[in-house]
Amino acid sequence: MLFNLSRLRKQWRGLHARVERLEHQLKETDGIVDALLSDAQYTPHRDLGMNGQHRRKEVVEHLFDRLGFEQVIETGTFLGATTGYFATTFGVPVYTSELISRNHHFAKRSLRNISNIELHLQDSRSFLRDLSQNAVVTEKRTFFYLDAHWYDDLPLEDEIDILAPVWNNFVILIDDFQVPQDPGYQYDDYGPGQSLTMDYLDPIAKRHQLSIFFPRATSSEETGKRRGYCVVASATLADDVRTCELLVAN
Repeated sequence: MLFNLSRLRKQWRGLHARVERLEHQLKETDGIVDALLSDAQYTPHRDLGMNGQHRRKEVVEHLFDRLGFEQVIETGTFLGATTGYFATTFGVPVYTSELISRNHHFAKRSLRNISNIELHLQDSRSFLRDLSQNAVVTEKRTFFYLDAHWYDDLPLEDEIDILAPVWNNFVILIDDFQVPQDPGYQYDDYGPGQSLTMDYLDPIAKRHQLSIFFPRATSSEETGKRRGYCVVASATLADDVRTCELLVAN
């Protein structure tokens, strides 16, 4: 009986995940069609990018002011809203990759008039490996936005293993991450070993001597989709990030 119940729970969880994915894809497709019909072009707006989360944007802007990042590297362009936010808010070069061709081409069209964006139709791991071979890129103080995780593929560990040994000065913001003690922040949970939680991240952080921080603002104070996130800092920048009053050290 216990075995059957466990199997049923596993099957239900898998079915629920597939239904959520199909619903998301349908909404995504509807949004793309609507945008294409209107010949969409990115225009900065406070609710665009970062899941519409104003408190999260305050954290990012505070970190940019304090640490003076010279570039942004993003995995998971999706439709380009966060890409456009980075490029127009900070005016630094933005490198971004997207695996799904439809999303990439939509983002390319939407962001066509913003010159400091370099879009790649590429898996996030190969994208980071390619950039890691460019000394001009790796020597710069970099803000990474990692958002390429999606159900069957969770590249986060590979992404960090690629970038951490090469870039010396960096901060990473990981989207869709569980914020401890605040269930109001939603996060990605794809089953055992595939959940964006501290159990998953902690061994990676220890391997590369990284420090982890979480938002001080509660989910009830946040706006937009209220997706959880964490901020990860290289050993060289951890003390600077620790002084940010909008974050709490793990």
